[in-house]
Amino acid sequence: MDTMDTTCWINNLVKIDLTSLEKCEMIDKTGWSNDFSWEEIKVLAKHMLFCQAQKGMIISREGAIESFMCLILEGTVKIMKEDFGRNKKLITSLATGAVFGEMSLIDGSSRSASIIANEDAILLVLTKDKFFYLMEETPRLGLKLVLKIAKSLSLRLRQTSGVLIDYLEK
Repeated sequence: MDTMDTTCWINNLVKIDLTSLEKCEMIDKTGWSNDFSWEEIKVLAKHMLFCQAQKGMIISREGAIESFMCLILEGTVKIMKEDFGRNKKLITSLATGAVFGEMSLIDGSSRSASIIANEDAILLVLTKDKFFYLMEETPRLGLKLVLKIAKSLSLRLRQTSGVLIDYLEK
């Protein structure tokens, strides 16, 4: 089994020890990795933590200042946000191959929503420290990762503006 640093105690997530091959195969199965070569997947896996969240576990709270991004390897999570009346509303659910937390990883701002495990989930966690280390160690791969994150954010912004257009006054 590989050993990585033991900082995977992010919000009570439980670290999973896997071999390098098992890690790479799990990443590869998601389809999220389509833009990366097998060698790049091996480097990414080396910098990321593999963690488990149990059903109902709060992975991240709205307003928390935490700099990490997650790729869902197995399971689903729900994205919840409070409205002006402090009522929790379901924004969406995410499943295998989806990422969340990339906004906080990039801009360092507080979490815009809460993330809750909808069922038992296995997550690939990239902390801010590991992200910057990856960028320094392998700048070309770091750039590919940043472009992947930017594309994901752009797609979400387009989807959100498409939904919001119906709420604008004429």
